[in-house]
Amino acid sequence: LIRATVNLISDFPEQSKEILIYAVHNNEHSIRRSIATSLPKLYSYDSKLTLHLLDILLIDNDETSCVVATSALGFIIRMDINLFLIRAPKVIEKGNQKAMQILINSSIREYINYDIFDRINLLPKLWILCNETSRSKLVSFMLEIARVNPESFLKISKNISNEDHNSFQELYRWVGMRDMKTQELLQKIKEGK
Repeated sequence: LIRATVNLISDFPEQSKEILIYAVHNNEHSIRRSIATSLPKLYSYDSKLTLHLLDILLIDNDETSCVVATSALGFIIRMDINLFLIRAPKVIEKGNQKAMQILINSSIREYINYDIFDRINLLPKLWILCNETSRSKLVSFMLEIARVNPESFLKISKNISNEDHNSFQELYRWVGMRDMKTQELLQKIKEGK
């Protein structure tokens, strides 16, 4: 039903919109997952509706619906960075580890290219809340930032330290496993200076 509705949205926009809005609130996980899978295609027909559905699915209680919806942020960031900036923090706040991993894998490189100074503090929040698997990828991005802009790397690292010292200790350890010279940049923060 969902795929058919999405396929017919150009011919029956109002009816399709009503069906999708009703369906996104359905108790059946498979229906919401199907909507989440259809978000990229739906965006080309009705971006406003897509964003409305995405906002609901990003905080869905069904982990899979949330994860699939998060993958849509990978194309949203390429369409409009501001739409991404509004929604990415919701994924982090939700705390779904798989969704955060998808966010890191599909969007963070683009985000860093847009804002290497991380003005909305996504990277510290991600680092503090994500698991070991996600940290492995995230530390790679952090090291790229350090190579391109050490000042930004130190600012982000200091924000991590200010938010959660134990998470900073983990960052220090992870950076040291990959690049001892970059780890030296973190020494003053580690010593509390």
